Amino acid sequence: MIISSDNGRRVFVLQVAGLRYRYMSHDLNLSGSNLDANITTGIAYQNVTGLVSVGALSGSIDPAGGVASYQGVSLTLASRGARGAVSDPHVVFGRCGARSDVIKAKLTQGVDYTDSPPTLIRVDRDLRGLFTTPALVHIGAETFRVSSVTDDTLISGARAVGGSQRQAHTLSLGGTSTPEVTLEITTFRGRRSTLYMAHQFPDGSLSDFVEVVNGFIDNTPQVEEAGEVSFSLLPLAALASTTSAAIGLQSYLKQGYHYFGTTGNSFEWAWRLVGQSRAAFISSVSVSGSTATVILSTPLPEMVDLFDPTLPSQSQDFERSHPRFPSLYLFGYADEIQPTAVLSSAVFEYDITVSGLVTTNQWVTLGPYPEIKRVNFSEELVQWPAELNARLGALQSAGSTQGQDGSWGRWSLVEDELVVKPLTAVQPYRLEWCWWSSVSAG
Repeated sequence: MIISSDNGRRVFVLQVAGLRYRYMSHDLNLSGSNLDANITTGIAYQNVTGLVSVGALSGSIDPAGGVASYQGVSLTLASRGARGAVSDPHVVFGRCGARSDVIKAKLTQGVDYTDSPPTLIRVDRDLRGLFTTPALVHIGAETFRVSSVTDDTLISGARAVGGSQRQAHTLSLGGTSTPEVTLEITTFRGRRSTLYMAHQFPDGSLSDFVEVVNGFIDNTPQVEEAGEVSFSLLPLAALASTTSAAIGLQSYLKQGYHYFGTTGNSFEWAWRLVGQSRAAFISSVSVSGSTATVILSTPLPEMVDLFDPTLPSQSQDFERSHPRFPSLYLFGYADEIQPTAVLSSAVFEYDITVSGLVTTNQWVTLGPYPEIKRVNFSEELVQWPAELNARLGALQSAGSTQGQDGSWGRWSLVEDELVVKPLTAVQPYRLEWCWWSSVSAG
C-alpha cells in the first residue's frame, strides 16, 4: 500500500451501520477516498472529527477446543457534552433505550425479512411534517431509506442501509410486543460497525482505507460528563467463536487452518530497488552492422545479475517494459531506450536506430518499476501459513532475477513474523517491499 514513503501517519474512520455521522481521527478530506460518500442515495455521510483513541485488538484460542476469545477494540470519541451539535457523540450515543427523546412510532403491520423495496412501513401515527425526505428510519438493528410519507405509511426505497443488518420485524403476543420505528438510532449494543485505517502522507493525501475491524459494538456506549464517549468493537468472528460447552454444542474451528472463499483470497507483494545512484556516463557509441554498442564509463551495478534482457519491453507492444528489463533513460528524453543484449554491467547492445539518440558524454539512468507478484487461493481449506509458504517457495524456487518467475528477493511467513531476504545480486541497492491481501483472484 505504501511502497515509497517513510513519512506520514495512520488515520482512522469509524462507520456505524445506519448512522449518517462518520467519526474521523483527524480533519480529513474523504471526498477522493475509497470510502462511500453517501450512506444511501440522496443522503450524504457527514464526516466529523472526534475519534481520539483507538485501542488494540487482542484474542486467544484454545488449541484443544478451537474456541477463541476476544478483547474488543476500545474506542474513545471526544464530546462537547450538552453544548455539542446534533452530530456530537454525546448527543448521538446518548440516545440509549426506550426512553430516548426521539420521534418514534409503533408498527401496525409487520415487515417480513423477504419484503423487497419499495417496502411499506405502516405505523400508528401521522409523521408528515415531522421530517423531510429522503430520510433514514430505524427498526431494531436495520436502517431504511424513506422516500415519502403518507398519513399512516412510510414508503421505503432501500433496506439494510449503511451496512445495517436486514431483519424481520414482526408483531407478536397478540400485538403486545410491537417493534418501534425511530428517526434516530437508540440501541447501539450489537450494531454493526467498521473501523477503517489509512496512511496520510506529508502532503495530506491519503492511501486507500482498509478495514481494521469489521464487527459490532459489544457494549452500551459510556457517555462521560468529562467530554468523552467510549465503547468497544468486536470482530464478527467473535459471534462464531463462543464457548459452547454450556449448551452442548461443539465448535469445529481448528488451529492452524484457514478457509479461503472467492474474496480476499489473493496475496500480492511488490519489490522496488532504491538506494545507490543509478546514473552513468556514456563513454563511447559504436556501430557495427545493425547493432549499436554503448559503453558506460561509470558502470551501473551488475546488470547481468540484476535484470533479464529477455523479458518483455516496450518494443514488444507493451505499455512499458517489464520491471526487471534493464531499460535506460536519457536525460531530456522522455522514452525508455531498450537494449537487445547486456554484455556486462557497462556494455549494452541496441538496435542501430538508437545510435541517433545517444552520444558520448551523455548521462543515462536505470529506471526499474515496482514489480508486483501474486499468489491465489480459490475456495479451499489450507494449512496456514504452511500452504502460503509452499506456494511462495514454488514461485521463488529459482532464487534468481531471470525469467518470469525471477525476483529481486524472497519472503515467507514464519509463525507470526514476515521474513524478507533480498537476493545477493540486489546488495548494491536497498530493497523496498510491501504485501497485502487483495479483494479477489480476478
